[in-house]
Amino acid sequence: EADCCVYRREQCTIAVYVDDMLIMGSRSEVESAKEMLSTLYDIKLLGEARDFLGVSIERDRARRTIYLSQGKYIQQLILTYGLKGCRP
Repeated sequence: EADCCVYRREQCTIAVYVDDMLIMGSRSEVESAKEMLSTLYDIKLLGEARDFLGVSIERDRARRTIYLSQGKYIQQLILTYGLKGCRP
């Protein structure tokens, strides 16, 4: 068996990994979830997500799009394994 790490409540989704949490949904659902969680746990609110577990998150609210990237992680792997001068 595996531990659950993604939870859904109505139109709100909460992803949890160790002590990191990402809350996604409508503004009112996110605020409601944050309020409920803060009554149960000592949480630190960091604002809108820009990075989660090494994945960069970019939002374009006007276009209603989300762009996810692991560019930083890939650059770290390239440096770690000495592949900086290699071509794909």
